[in-house]
Amino acid sequence: MHLKIMEWNAQDFFLQLEYPVSKSDIDSMTDEQWKLLARTDVHLKPLAKIKMIADIITEVSPDVVCFCEVGGHESLEMFARLFLLDRYEAFLVEGNSNRGIESGFLVKRGLGLKTKIKSHRNWPVPFEYPHEKDPVTHKLAAEAAAYYDLGHPKTRKLSRDVPALFLGKPGQTALVILLVHLKSGFDTAGVDPEGKIRRAAELEALLAIHASVQNHVGPSVPIILTGDFNGRAGRYETGPEFAPLLTSGFEDVLHLKEVPPYERISQLTFVRSQIIAKQLDFIFIPEILHGRVREAYVYRYRFPEDQTEITLPSSFRDRARLPSDHYPLVCELEIDV
Repeated sequence: MHLKIMEWNAQDFFLQLEYPVSKSDIDSMTDEQWKLLARTDVHLKPLAKIKMIADIITEVSPDVVCFCEVGGHESLEMFARLFLLDRYEAFLVEGNSNRGIESGFLVKRGLGLKTKIKSHRNWPVPFEYPHEKDPVTHKLAAEAAAYYDLGHPKTRKLSRDVPALFLGKPGQTALVILLVHLKSGFDTAGVDPEGKIRRAAELEALLAIHASVQNHVGPSVPIILTGDFNGRAGRYETGPEFAPLLTSGFEDVLHLKEVPPYERISQLTFVRSQIIAKQLDFIFIPEILHGRVREAYVYRYRFPEDQTEITLPSSFRDRARLPSDHYPLVCELEIDV
């Protein structure tokens, strides 16, 4: 069968309401009215942006949506029910995020596939920061670390989770999707420049989780790794923390389809007047699926009036008008069911 997968960091996708609403309520509601429905201490995703995300999903019609930065199962279920007319079923298990941004799936109803989710939030990620190995050389970091709860090196876990989505017929798994959201480049404690130490440790944990799941489902079942890798994980200017990934048999679907590097950009940020454009979002597939990619592309946002493509943003102000600070990644595969 053909399976279309969309990966998308939806950026602070919180839909936690204090009061119940219906589809008809939302259709006639303004953004200001929507804000008033927020639960205490919850900053709702703007209504206009939620509608844009729903419209894009409706347009692309993926079979599976792999979402990062979702405000829990409640947000995902409400989105599917009110904005996607209940055409998708929500799968999400709470992870370890201290911001409440979780990773979850929407699976189109009527696929004829049995679906289940498994969390790996308690998977161990033991590692040491530089100041823990050498507190003398990294004296300032060691002093700063005292004001943060960094946990014990041997008992650290994933920043968020690596949920596994199992798809197939009863008693037979046809495909597994591991959804990741690795450590970002933010380092508020000043102990891990650009987050590379933790990100490398989480990448190692991801590969260990993959090996565990592969052992469980058997060597013939393909496993996909997708999500926001928060770094240069592909073959274009590869970050050193991702080197183990590129020797493990996985390949970026955009690379397989020979998509030009500038068309792979999935996130832009800005430092003063400098634009930093990166591909942070990936769908990595195992060798067994390399010849089964029908299409793969990064979806570009469009103006609703005439559907012309919106130019990539050149400032934070421009980016804030988009539904997310990331662009969705789409891939269609042939899988055996």
